[in-house]
Amino acid sequence: MIDLVPRFNLGLEYLNLRSKKFDILCHRNSINLETAFRHICSLTKNNNRAMPEECEMGKKLFRDNYLVNVDRSVVPEYPEWLGMESVLHPELELAGPVSYRLSDVNQFVCFEQKTWWVVEDRLYDSILKEGITACLNLQDALAIQKMGPDVFRSLFDRKEVYFWGSALRVRGGGLGVPFLYLEWPWKDSVELYWHADIRAKFCKTMPALRFRR
Repeated sequence: MIDLVPRFNLGLEYLNLRSKKFDILCHRNSINLETAFRHICSLTKNNNRAMPEECEMGKKLFRDNYLVNVDRSVVPEYPEWLGMESVLHPELELAGPVSYRLSDVNQFVCFEQKTWWVVEDRLYDSILKEGITACLNLQDALAIQKMGPDVFRSLFDRKEVYFWGSALRVRGGGLGVPFLYLEWPWKDSVELYWHADIRAKFCKTMPALRFRR
């Protein structure tokens, strides 16, 4: 489950995002973060040139305070069509914090990804060197998916974000890795799918989500 209306203590009478037109009025000790963020998304949609600095501040505010709650008690199910042969890191199936803030997560791309495309085996080797145990898994993907398209768009834009903690070995020798992406413009939703093509390559807009250390 994910808390759709998180509240956090500001100790302020109001929060001013450096705009005369956009003051988020708060209660004396709390603010409805979801409502504030919806306002930010609305302003960004209605005027792409409006308040870039304020929108970035809003995103940071959201990342720093949005709480993700994950059910770690149930082993996730893997789709049959993947042809799964083995879970590469079974010790990570139920691993990870049950609650964390989005500011605790970063987007990792290896050196080659930053300027070009990289094949899956080389990327996997880079992730292993960085530490596979820090990678988010399928349970995290399901929780983040529930945040909805507005939140996903603001934090990840049009990126595909990958959850290497649940990497699989699939039929044919390739890897199966879950990822989230924004299904747009056909329908405004966050979709979960699996990368499972041994010929596929990864670029800088396909980061691995990892917990900060």
